Amino acid sequence: MKRALRRRSLKFFTTILFLSIANFSLSAQDNARLVGKVTDKATGEELIGASVVIVGTSLGTKTNIDGEFSLNVKVGKVDLRVSYVGYQTRTVKGIEVKAGQVNRVDIQLKAEAAQAEEIVVQAEISNATESALLTQQRKSLVIQDAISAETIKKTPDSDAGETVKRVTGVSLVGGKYVFVRGLGERYSNARLNGVTIPSPEPEKKIVPFDLIPANMIENIITIKTFMPDQPGSFGGGLVDIKTKEFPDQFVLSFTAGTGFNTQTHFKKNIPNYPGGKLDFLGIDDGTRNLPSGLPNLRLRSATLDDEVTVARLLGNNFQPTRGSYFPNTSFSLAAADQIRLGSIPIGYIASLGYGSDAVFKTTKFFFPSLETIQQGGEALYNYPDAKIATYNVSWGALLNFTTRLNDNNKLSLKTTYNRTMEDETFEAIGIKNLANAGRVKATRLRFIERELLSSQLSGNHYLNWLAKSELNWVAAYSTAKRNEPDNRETAFIEEPEPVPGGEGYGFSIDNSAGRNLRFFANLNDRVIEGKADLSVPFNFFNGMKSKAKFGGLYNLKNRKFSARRFAYQAGRDFQRVRDRSPNTVLSEAFVREGLTRIQEATNNQDTYKADETVAAGYAMAELPLTQKLRLVGGLRLEKNKV
Repeated sequence: MKRALRRRSLKFFTTILFLSIANFSLSAQDNARLVGKVTDKATGEELIGASVVIVGTSLGTKTNIDGEFSLNVKVGKVDLRVSYVGYQTRTVKGIEVKAGQVNRVDIQLKAEAAQAEEIVVQAEISNATESALLTQQRKSLVIQDAISAETIKKTPDSDAGETVKRVTGVSLVGGKYVFVRGLGERYSNARLNGVTIPSPEPEKKIVPFDLIPANMIENIITIKTFMPDQPGSFGGGLVDIKTKEFPDQFVLSFTAGTGFNTQTHFKKNIPNYPGGKLDFLGIDDGTRNLPSGLPNLRLRSATLDDEVTVARLLGNNFQPTRGSYFPNTSFSLAAADQIRLGSIPIGYIASLGYGSDAVFKTTKFFFPSLETIQQGGEALYNYPDAKIATYNVSWGALLNFTTRLNDNNKLSLKTTYNRTMEDETFEAIGIKNLANAGRVKATRLRFIERELLSSQLSGNHYLNWLAKSELNWVAAYSTAKRNEPDNRETAFIEEPEPVPGGEGYGFSIDNSAGRNLRFFANLNDRVIEGKADLSVPFNFFNGMKSKAKFGGLYNLKNRKFSARRFAYQAGRDFQRVRDRSPNTVLSEAFVREGLTRIQEATNNQDTYKADETVAAGYAMAELPLTQKLRLVGGLRLEKNKV
């Protein structure tokens, strides 16, 4: 009897629990999120404080500082009415709201000087972000092009460099350097979220765009004409990369890929050399670092013992070996969501991406001179079948936090870190057309690592009490570093005949080449920047909407660069270094015997420090003269100190 009662009780409890869960699931599916963005149809600008109402209900809200709204509505078809002072009211009918997803509909309102009838359209869920971006581009005060995240998703691009080359008038040099309108780096500027990006290149004002992974990008805007709110260094153009900010829903994604090419992978005879344990992360673990305690061979007091010390500390790993590369690999991991701290929503986006690839090719490589080009003669060095193997690593992380304190105030903290590495092995046999002309064998082992860190705190504020003005400000700290540890180059000239006691190498040190070198370089570029912009709307004499804009900027940049060079030459007995391999000729033993000499080739330009300070202020106004004609003008004042 007791067992029967227990069974009935258990059955009853299970039934109640099941019905409760089912009821909860059905209730959870009754509602779904409907989100969107309200913009000006003519300009693409966000409309702050627009009224958004579900027709036939008391459910409604107002758009926030980004022109966005969010509503919990019943699953099924609903009608949405959007209104804003000075604009035609618009009703979108038949919006199908589906359960289990975030439903998005973006609305564009048309400005009206006089009262107009309500516009009613039949529509379905759609994402018009790309359309709004195109509208902004079409109505912008400057000539600009834009690429949105939606477009980037449709392409196979892996970084900002590959993406931005799709913009008209923008070219990509070396797979990473962006030139606008074909002009050099002197006339091109780059910004990340509106802030200047430092450069990791020692002799150029240029930013490698392969540092920014494509999956971190919200949009890329290229500006081709100058306005007072742009920096005074504006020349041929400005490229601004905006990273992702506020997610609509929880997202967790992971992607992985691999690939290979028949010329590089699954082969064991590819030129390479032993590196460090962290090369797969694009980090030299110290294997290639400039040793401490190296004597200064430029001093008159430098002795043979000093040269021996340099040779011993630097080692003699000059010759490429043979090996193989793993197939290309890539992966990305991203998480995004909104959480609430009390009544305050906080959006976060965290992303990590990694990619590595190897490329091997045989190509023609030559070093021309001005005389040979003008006279149509042979190049100084001509290598018809140069072998170049390159191993590349690129990875980056992004962590963004954004909070809306209320509908009129937003704060963001955005941090981006990226690192790239290029590990190159070069080997070639060719012709040297100088005084001691002949066949030359050249090698190069080169490793370059670069990193970029940018952290920005920004605020966007809608000042309803100040004529509905908008205040935007940002404070940022960015660093770019470039490390080229132990670039090793050799140039050996062919021996006419085998040498007794030789190593069968067939080539000996080319004493006139000046290319048997060890090179170490390090660059650190830092930028601290703060700026603010205030936009004040007003009505011009004909009642059309106008805008005045004021702002200021303070930018502090400093750069440190240091390099050191060591050159190897044959010493007192040239015959004894004939037909010897580079690892033998350039060794500590040969330096100790005086058969090879080491000279410090570092010059005064190999170390420098530079500082630049820019303080700027501007004022400008946009004045519509007719419906199709606008007058834009302003003044910018900058003070530059170096």
